[in-house]
Amino acid sequence: MSYQEKENLVNIISGLLITGVYAVIIFQRHQQGLIDLTEDYRKWGLIFLIFIGVSIIARIIIYIIFHIINAIATREEDIPAQDERDRLIKLKSTRNSHQRANRYTSNTAAAVMVRTEKTSAVIV
Repeated sequence: MSYQEKENLVNIISGLLITGVYAVIIFQRHQQGLIDLTEDYRKWGLIFLIFIGVSIIARIIIYIIFHIINAIATREEDIPAQDERDRLIKLKSTRNSHQRANRYTSNTAAAVMVRTEKTSAVIV
């Protein structure tokens, strides 16, 4: 498996793992009655911002561990170079993900300003 394939696999698994752990923790706290996210949007936003920070830190740590393990296993110190097609695909995917995130953020902000429910801010 190439380096980029391994990196993508680590990215997918870490994303699912981090989101799963976050969902379990929030669900347990909601079931215990410690938090009520059905009406308090400010607390919901704060918890989500904390999740984003924890997710970024966790992914950085996971990527460092991945690079160390990959260097030990393959005995390669340098990251393989990408060709022009790989760079173009990565740029397009980054652009598309940023556009989707911006659209979601705009829809959510508009829904909060109008004081509608969270479910009305669905990405189209």
